Amino acid sequence: MKKLLVSLICSLSILGFIPVAKAEEKEPVNVYMFTKNGCSFCAKALTYFSELSTEEEYSDKFNLITLEVFDSNWNISNEYYYDLLMEVSESKNIAFEGTPYIVVGETVFDGFDQSFDEDIRAEIDRFYEDGYEDPIANAQISTPEEKDDTGLKVFIDVLAVVIVVGVVVGIIFTRLPKKTKSSKKTSEVKKEEVKEEKKPVKKTSPNKSSKTNKPKQKK
Repeated sequence: MKKLLVSLICSLSILGFIPVAKAEEKEPVNVYMFTKNGCSFCAKALTYFSELSTEEEYSDKFNLITLEVFDSNWNISNEYYYDLLMEVSESKNIAFEGTPYIVVGETVFDGFDQSFDEDIRAEIDRFYEDGYEDPIANAQISTPEEKDDTGLKVFIDVLAVVIVVGVVVGIIFTRLPKKTKSSKKTSEVKKEEVKEEKKPVKKTSPNKSSKTNKPKQKK
């Protein structure tokens, strides 16, 4: 009876009637390598990780991402990669002293040597099994595309403000009272009338003939 019950459960599980817990799919660890053009140690590190990726145990455990920061004369060739490098260097408190600057999961290797082999493998295994916080993916650095978008947004905002100010000024000027020619003539006429009113009138002395004398009484 027990064997029959076990067989029935297995059959239902296979057909999908009974859910079976699935193992979590593990994400490969990102390995970032900041480089300089013509750096011999960078070339050795690149060869090392390329060979490591061909090993069956590690072929699916990590992704190698190379970021060339400097040209052959140590001039910054990519400002965005340089900002990322400085951000990680400060957050991990491990000063950047040369290339390659390798970030395996949350661990930093400043430079490269074959003696790092065991440590690099151990860090890849650890972060592959336990997971980690990607310091590069979580860096608060604007990409070149985001910087271009920010500049465009600022230009659009400034242009919008200029247009609004221009419209407001135009409305104010259209509502201001205008002096017409008729109003000017009216004001001139009023001024002349005021002058005429203030013009003194010449007084004439009374005419004697027009005066009636009082008759003299006889004594």
